[in-house]
Amino acid sequence: MQMPIFPETTKLINGSVGFFKKEDFIYYLHNGSPIFCHHKDNMHNYRYILGNLVVSKLCFPIEISKNLGIRQRNVERYAKKLREDGIESFF
Repeated sequence: MQMPIFPETTKLINGSVGFFKKEDFIYYLHNGSPIFCHHKDNMHNYRYILGNLVVSKLCFPIEISKNLGIRQRNVERYAKKLREDGIESFF
C-alpha cells in the first residue's frame, strides 16, 4: 500500500482527491497521482471533469461543492449530463 503524497499547494476535495493550480492549468490528483488537467479558462473541460469525478465515484457532489465553492446542483447537473449524453456533449 502506498501513502498518498500531495503537493503542498493541493486543496483536498476529500481524503483521496485534490486539485492545485500551476501557472495557467488546474491539475486534479487521486492519491497523489494526476488524473485530469485543464486550462483555467476552459469551462467545458472543467464541467466534464467535475461530472466525471462524481460518475466514477471518486467524489460526492457535496464534497466538490463545498471545496470548490460552487452550487451542488451544478455538479449534479454535470454528472447527469455525462451519464445521459456522454463525453461529446461537453465539447
